[in-house]
Amino acid sequence: MLYDDLASSELERQRFCRAQGHGFLGICSFVSLADEQVQSIASRQITAPSWLVFPDNAQLWHSKRTLEYVAGRKAAALAMTHLGHASHPVEANLDSSPCWPTGIKASISHNNKLAICAMLDGFNRDLNGIGVDIECCQSVADNIMNPSIIVNNRERYRLIQASFGFEKALALAFSVKESLFKAVYPNYRKYFDFLDVQIDTIDIVEYDTALPVIDATKSILGSCVEPKGKVGIRLLNGLNPSLPKGTLFVAEFEFTKDDVITRLVY
Repeated sequence: MLYDDLASSELERQRFCRAQGHGFLGICSFVSLADEQVQSIASRQITAPSWLVFPDNAQLWHSKRTLEYVAGRKAAALAMTHLGHASHPVEANLDSSPCWPTGIKASISHNNKLAICAMLDGFNRDLNGIGVDIECCQSVADNIMNPSIIVNNRERYRLIQASFGFEKALALAFSVKESLFKAVYPNYRKYFDFLDVQIDTIDIVEYDTALPVIDATKSILGSCVEPKGKVGIRLLNGLNPSLPKGTLFVAEFEFTKDDVITRLVY
């Protein structure tokens, strides 16, 4: 079992949240890039455990990329174990996307502090996929000099009206479109651009203690008193007969002090 490889202090730091919404039961697991085991594996100080297989080109990666990969795979292994699956290694496809074991629908994301794995419970056969994304709001603002590559004029007007400011709203738009791509791409293997989808609505809900994704991770993320809510997002171009132009999706979002986390299930 995966837990046999973890020190008790690590088990105390690892937190999970079963997310109940949209008629599904799933889980989000969070792993810090500063995690001692992640650091030791990434620096090759210890042998990679059974839940981790490096791709052939991993020797060419810089240290940050290695840390992100190890933390993301550890988050995936923890989620699989917690949901009762054998913690098989999640290898990489040729396009670098995760190659999930048969029957598992999940998504991985990371920023410079955390890796996240969101995974659907295997009993939810009526759901097609899940996408999760975490972004540092300041990093998005610093790296996207031209917002028009992310949002169209109608979306930009909507973001300007957001009560939490344009910088956070742009990070939200970037993140929610990433979550949509991660949810849809494994099933159809078709790329689409940021401007192929449009944010139609941003609904803020009042903060409470029943956070759908991260209420059990406050020891890592800190106190979450920032806005959260739902985003309505629509395909402007169809992907296939099952996902035609105009298909609507709903994503959930949560701001922390520095980051935005989004999750989309369809």
